[in-house]
Amino acid sequence: MRTPRIHILTPITGADAYVPSQFADLVGTFVTISCSAISRGPASIESVADEMMAGPEILRSCLALAADGVEAIVIDCFGDPGVAAARELLSIPVIGPGQSSLHRAAQLADRVGVVTMLDNVLPLVRDMGLRAGLDGRLCSVRALDIPVLALEGEHFAQALREQALAAVRDDGAEALILGCTGMFGVSERLSTYLTGEIGTYIPVVDPISSAVLDAVALARLGLSHSKRAYINPPARTRESILTLR
Repeated sequence: MRTPRIHILTPITGADAYVPSQFADLVGTFVTISCSAISRGPASIESVADEMMAGPEILRSCLALAADGVEAIVIDCFGDPGVAAARELLSIPVIGPGQSSLHRAAQLADRVGVVTMLDNVLPLVRDMGLRAGLDGRLCSVRALDIPVLALEGEHFAQALREQALAAVRDDGAEALILGCTGMFGVSERLSTYLTGEIGTYIPVVDPISSAVLDAVALARLGLSHSKRAYINPPARTRESILTLR
């Protein structure tokens, strides 16, 4: 069976992109992973304004990747910036970690919680839950009050443990989602901590890992988004801002 090419696009500047080896244990030899970051745009995405500023470069990059033969693209941000627009322009799968992880968690529990970074993104996360069809099931959305670029160190770890535990104990969450791809790599440790504190297994979904696996599955299955749902835009709307360089 062929090995599909999956690309992870980080939609911020000034940060290192992933390296393929970080996903080796996840995907094995079933897929070829490549990674890059956009060259122009915001340094982090923490608002709708940030998403809009990243949008043109996300779409330019996606068009270039598809032209180069990539078979599925993952947009590396929990807010799924540019995903719907890229699906209109492309016929290959474009996966958002937010949508992917929300649906993944909904397979694991009836009541789902999200722990994200800042208060100003809480309404965005709640709206994502509604659009994912989780109205009534997204029971907890909590923020760490830590910016994306500071999600590291013991201060971050302590805040994450506190808010995650509160989401389970106080809000009734039965499964949690890390509401920022900048938290990559901590899901297993957090699940172990929560399971120890609560006394029963609490799954924690890592959004970028979930999205990568969805991209692999769709590429292997030969599936992509419906073009009745994501209709190709009229040619006149494709302004020079999206011209491949």
